[in-house]
Amino acid sequence: MTRLFEYILAQDDPFDFIYEALGGTHGVETMNTCTEMYYDISADYRLHPDDDFERIIEIMVDQMEVV
Repeated sequence: MTRLFEYILAQDDPFDFIYEALGGTHGVETMNTCTEMYYDISADYRLHPDDDFERIIEIMVDQMEVV
């Protein structure tokens, strides 16, 4: 997972990459990892998955930088 996070953070725009990954653009494994993280953050921070997607993805990027 750490290698995936490093790869995502190395992209020109990690936010856009994650957004695309959630839709399956970057493969099933990447989609599954990002989706799991997305819904974990949504629950942990009490953010609505549909309405707060920008904030959730921002937190994802922040957490990937820490790992």
